[in-house]
Amino acid sequence: MTTRDITLHPDRRAQLREHLMSALTTLAHEEQPVAQPQRRFTSSRRLLVVGAAAVAVMVATFVGLSLTGGPAGLGPTAFAVTTLPGGTVAIKVVNSTATAKQMTAQLHKQGLNITVTAAPSTPQLVGTWVYASFTADVPSTLASSIAAQEHGYASTIDISASFAGRITLGVGRATLPGETAQVAGLRNALAPGGLLFCDRLAGADPQVAATKLAASGYTVRWATNPVTTATITTPPAGSKVTEAFIGGVNVEQPVARAHDVTLILDTPTDRRYLPQLWTGFAPSQQTAIDYNSCAT
Repeated sequence: MTTRDITLHPDRRAQLREHLMSALTTLAHEEQPVAQPQRRFTSSRRLLVVGAAAVAVMVATFVGLSLTGGPAGLGPTAFAVTTLPGGTVAIKVVNSTATAKQMTAQLHKQGLNITVTAAPSTPQLVGTWVYASFTADVPSTLASSIAAQEHGYASTIDISASFAGRITLGVGRATLPGETAQVAGLRNALAPGGLLFCDRLAGADPQVAATKLAASGYTVRWATNPVTTATITTPPAGSKVTEAFIGGVNVEQPVARAHDVTLILDTPTDRRYLPQLWTGFAPSQQTAIDYNSCAT
């Protein structure tokens, strides 16, 4: 088999070119590696990317929402699996303390033949999908969809219930004392699971967002490009908040204080608006933002 390229949105390709570091490290998987060619995808705002072995064909049937885990050595519940229309399931990371072997076993118990790796990550990426690897026979449309979701460090990923080829997915876990983070970066804090998700600022007026964040103790900056550290003093007319990054715009030149937040602004008519607004959201989460998990 041979690998093939996957076409991503032009803005996302630009981000990858600007911020991808040349070094890739391979994370040793707990199970026997499968010697198959792989396609590797990486994300912007990332210092280091882990590799992994590929997995087996996935064929399964799902009913409703279920939590993985339980007895027989499966460890703490790691995922919530939800059936979606069109033969798709959503897999949400709910606990990243399980081992990679336990996570894989939990998905296998659900009928999902997916291999999971657990990568030591910087704090914002813990509990998100940080890596995806594909053999060449995985359909390009599926690989592109997964790559785009992983690119945004989503905590929930939508995936077909049945596909050809082999896939490995990586989950960011806490970096233990004495370890070095293998994946480092920033994620959209307005996405589900993000530190500012429940502030409900996605698509908000810049001044409204700045006032609310300032009241919570944040120093707010504005920018119109999510891949540079250049900031602006005045929001463009008609612009809305699309993304928020705590600690700076990108991980290579972060703002020093953890309570600094950079709001990315764009106008709804711009072609970049929706791709930026939905960064970190699974496709099934992009019709309307569900804040039911928030306390208020």
